[in-house]
Amino acid sequence: MRYEEITEFASWERATDAEIAATALEADHDPTVRAMLEVIEGDCLILDDHRQIVAANRSFLERVGQRDAAPILGLRPGECLDCAKVTEAPSGCGTGKACRSCGAALTIVTSQRTGQATTGECLMSLGESGHEAAEFRVRCTPLRVDGHDLTAMVLHDISAEKRRQVLERLFLHDISNTVGGIVGWSALLAQDDVDAHDAADQIVSLARRLTREIKGHKTLIAAEEGELRVAPEQLRPRDQLRQLVGGFRGVRNGEVRVELDEHGDDRPFLADPEIFSRVLGNMVLNAVEASRPGDVVRVRYESDERGPTFYVHNPAVMPENVRHQVFKRSFTTKGRGRGLGTYGMKLFGERYLGGDVGFTSEPGSGTTFWLALGRRTVEGIGGASGDAAA
Repeated sequence: MRYEEITEFASWERATDAEIAATALEADHDPTVRAMLEVIEGDCLILDDHRQIVAANRSFLERVGQRDAAPILGLRPGECLDCAKVTEAPSGCGTGKACRSCGAALTIVTSQRTGQATTGECLMSLGESGHEAAEFRVRCTPLRVDGHDLTAMVLHDISAEKRRQVLERLFLHDISNTVGGIVGWSALLAQDDVDAHDAADQIVSLARRLTREIKGHKTLIAAEEGELRVAPEQLRPRDQLRQLVGGFRGVRNGEVRVELDEHGDDRPFLADPEIFSRVLGNMVLNAVEASRPGDVVRVRYESDERGPTFYVHNPAVMPENVRHQVFKRSFTTKGRGRGLGTYGMKLFGERYLGGDVGFTSEPGSGTTFWLALGRRTVEGIGGASGDAAA
């Protein structure tokens, strides 16, 4: 691959193939390096001063599907692990804007600059789509071999531990938010501040949503394991969004309003209603939580060259480091144990609805998340039957 001589973070320079081969040979003959690769638990890499791999242990080779180190010599860690952000980095792993907030890149660079052992955590989205996720605990320490300054990098996969923590806390969080909506409407009803029939309808709707969220916890587990089955139905945008927006009235005692622009095209589209509701519900909830008292979250939809497209906007703007990590599993700005909201949007919206999920966040414009379902979902109405394996 040809790289540009540009960087947004760490150095872009790379050693030549001949230099990599020579350093790899020296590392292979060094007894300290050989011992480290044999005894260290977890994935272990030896990097040169350009963050390029010159040696790797059996555990790491098995992770990246290699029988020996030859095919990965000269690559950088994210390039081997298929980090989704590598394609955005002009000179490869460590040189993109997103790399500024990558725990692995920061740990490597800090250790090399300070000459000290350094520890961090890396939340990594994998593959071209970024749907796969991995979390690593990373430790880097300086190493001197035949006059070369090298770095020993150890990665411990903590994905299962992180996933369990997040799922447990997310489940309780989602239920608490829905119960909050029920309490909010009940308070309005008790104070005679709302039409009784309307309030009753909303409470029933929220109670049903609570049931769906319990089921949704199981659905999320199935989705990550690739076992989720979808049941597409013909849906009307207006009906779906009215129900969705209605469920958020009364949340946070009305401090943040959720409003629907009903001027969009109401042509039907094809989608699994529960999965669609989950994606858009997460978008609205994320917008509400990012807003300040008095803000308005706006929901709209339209049909254009991308097919049915749904937008959720709030006036807040994300910091740059947050924008680069939004869709990573376990990443959150809301406290320990959160982090599947935006990751879930991407997972469900793209893998199971077959759409495109993205966002913009700019000063003066606020933040807008979108779900574009593609024209094939409109043209395919009536062509699906029963459950389809995802």
